[in-house]
Amino acid sequence: MATSVSIISSLIYFLGSFSMAMGSPISSTIAEIYLQYLENIYRKHWIDSKEILFYEHHVDDILTLYEEMILQKINGVNKNLQFKMSTEANNTINYLYTLIHRDSNATTIGIYRKQTETDTVIHLASNHPVEHEISAFLYYINRLATLPITESSKQKEWKTVLAIARNNGYPVSMTHGLKTKQTARKNENKIKHNNNKKQ
Repeated sequence: MATSVSIISSLIYFLGSFSMAMGSPISSTIAEIYLQYLENIYRKHWIDSKEILFYEHHVDDILTLYEEMILQKINGVNKNLQFKMSTEANNTINYLYTLIHRDSNATTIGIYRKQTETDTVIHLASNHPVEHEISAFLYYINRLATLPITESSKQKEWKTVLAIARNNGYPVSMTHGLKTKQTARKNENKIKHNNNKKQ
């Protein structure tokens, strides 16, 4: 049987006495506790029986690698909790902000941007502290530096980051400077980590 990859997003519908108020400060915590409770009960069995070959969960997104259709079993766990599934198309699936592509020889990772995503960040001319203004770029640069993506994906993403900067009033030199500082900081941390391991 062919191995399939899916993203299972939990759309948590608590009905009747199980309902929680949308936007309540504790709703997300209760949902996370309950999802972890279900994982502790069922995930080990599904992995041991090879129904699921890989399982990773972040907030309400679950990445699975499975041999057979698992959604019905997951949705059968609790009638008040329903999940939906997105499956790979053309051997590609997006998980969080990554685009995962697999072929017979390798798996590659790219950066995923929704079609509805705009290039709007806090404009440089706004009356915000500079730390707030550059925070999106620090995030983009850190993601670019830390994800194990291909060189062509890195170049494509860097062009996108530069375009976002330009469209929001940031000079190219400032964006390059942020990248240089982030790279230097990452290298310093790597050296410290290696020195600590030697001790």
